Amino acid sequence: MQDWDLMIFDVDPPLVLRLAADRSCVQREILLGCLYLYSGHAVRSNYQAISRQNLEALLEQAETFDDPWIATWVLRTSALINAPETFEYEAWCANGLSRNPAE
Repeated sequence: MQDWDLMIFDVDPPLVLRLAADRSCVQREILLGCLYLYSGHAVRSNYQAISRQNLEALLEQAETFDDPWIATWVLRTSALINAPETFEYEAWCANGLSRNPAE
């Protein structure tokens, strides 16, 4: 199904975040890609698809995790929010950044 990775956020964004932060989750890499897609889609749509408030709330929750993948996602997403002109579809929506999960 097209856009299934965005649809899972309609269910429970904090759950997606928790699973992406769980080092024992077998789908961790896929869920990390979903986080990048969520951020990219929010910024790319100028917060029409996903509100900035919802994205920032998820970032705030993410800051409580002690995980380098999640910390990198927070840093990259914060930078994108501050400089939306840097958005690149391949990086944010096609798993480009999630293939290099930690800096």
